[in-house]
Amino acid sequence: MRLIIVTGANKGLGYGIVKNLALQSKTPTKIYLTARDQDKGKAALESIISETQNKWREGISVAFHQLDITVDDSIKNFVQFLKSSYGNQCVDVLINNAGYATKGPHFDGKVAESTLGCNYFGTVKLTEEILGLMKQEGRIIFLSSMLGKLKNVPKNMQDIYSSDTLDMQQLNEIQKDFVDSAFKGLCEQKGYPKQAYAVSKVGITAYARVLARRFANDPRHLFFGAVDPGWVKTDMGGSSAPLSVDQGVQTPVHLANADIDSLSKYNGMFFNRKTVAEW
Repeated sequence: MRLIIVTGANKGLGYGIVKNLALQSKTPTKIYLTARDQDKGKAALESIISETQNKWREGISVAFHQLDITVDDSIKNFVQFLKSSYGNQCVDVLINNAGYATKGPHFDGKVAESTLGCNYFGTVKLTEEILGLMKQEGRIIFLSSMLGKLKNVPKNMQDIYSSDTLDMQQLNEIQKDFVDSAFKGLCEQKGYPKQAYAVSKVGITAYARVLARRFANDPRHLFFGAVDPGWVKTDMGGSSAPLSVDQGVQTPVHLANADIDSLSKYNGMFFNRKTVAEW
């Protein structure tokens, strides 16, 4: 049985990913819809079941578990639940979808801290805990963004993020320094953009690349990929977006279900609409 985890899945892209995985999975699969709000998560689970369960293949199931990726104890409780329920190497796919964005142009230290706290640092903390639980040919998929492209940060940052020698210590340091600089009003002086969401998503895309290098010789043959789902009609994307949720989730669902041999040469790359895209 495959075990798939989707974070931030009570609405929007996360909800759509869980729904489409349930509909498209061809082998026995257990999908965990996770969300920080227990009531909203359970309501989302009930909605997916009532909407699609009669179309699932035999052996497909969806369950809910509370998970707030910004709270260490929540991550620890979830990881312990997985270990006690399924064993030490149990996860086939982790889809890091949980995200946060503020409305409007306002930018300060609190905005930077909240945005990177979820989109980057929370995602990294969860992923680092799950890495040891990944099964053979497991895959970890990150929901990035069109704002996660290198062109959205200054040239000096582009060179750091795209370096083939970038490691986790350096990546964490630049993300932390961005937040510290936002609190001190030093972003312009240091060459940082006043765009916390872009910095968080470029950071998480760089993280996928770092992981691919770090685990290149791991005998489990893990796959890592970052996805730009496009501009999608969600609470975050707004009503003017051209893509539906079902269109936006096509790439992460494809990466979760595709034959691993077809993905291996693209490890650590940036994807857009099922194809490798220029980062």
